[in-house]
Amino acid sequence: ILTSNVFGVFKYLSPKSALLPFLSKAVSPEGERPFENFPPDVKVEHKFWPWLEEEGCNGCEPDVLIRMKWPDGRRVIVLIEAKYRSGKSSEEDEEDSEDTSSPEDTKLLVDQLAREWDNLKQIAEREGAEPALIYLTAHLGCPVQDIRSSQNALSSRGHKKANIYWLSWRHIPLLI
Repeated sequence: ILTSNVFGVFKYLSPKSALLPFLSKAVSPEGERPFENFPPDVKVEHKFWPWLEEEGCNGCEPDVLIRMKWPDGRRVIVLIEAKYRSGKSSEEDEEDSEDTSSPEDTKLLVDQLAREWDNLKQIAEREGAEPALIYLTAHLGCPVQDIRSSQNALSSRGHKKANIYWLSWRHIPLLI
């Protein structure tokens, strides 16, 4: 309900009045802020709770998928995984992250953010866009360990570092 209420409102407001200022607060565990500066005329398309299941990936259902197009043609796909009082719905464990003998199994991920990144990356490549995954939580500070465990799950399967950023629900009152 929270995701629907907030992002539903964002969908009907101009992107520069709510969504873009909110996304501009996104930060990586290393302090990188990928969306600090948006051009004034970014086009935005929202899709709520899409089912994603790309070839060789475990399926997932992120909360919001946002496609953005800059006036210069740059494309970015932002996937938002929103949590309020809960953590990731599934995490890798020691047994899950061990190497398997089957190359097909090496792509299948259990960790929620890793699965979402795996699907998002393929979609972004196909559409010629940059992928970004935002983990939206109620934490006061970046949940570094959650993001690192997802990065480790990806790394253990031979994937490169993912563009995973964090936002807090606590940034919203500052926008109002």
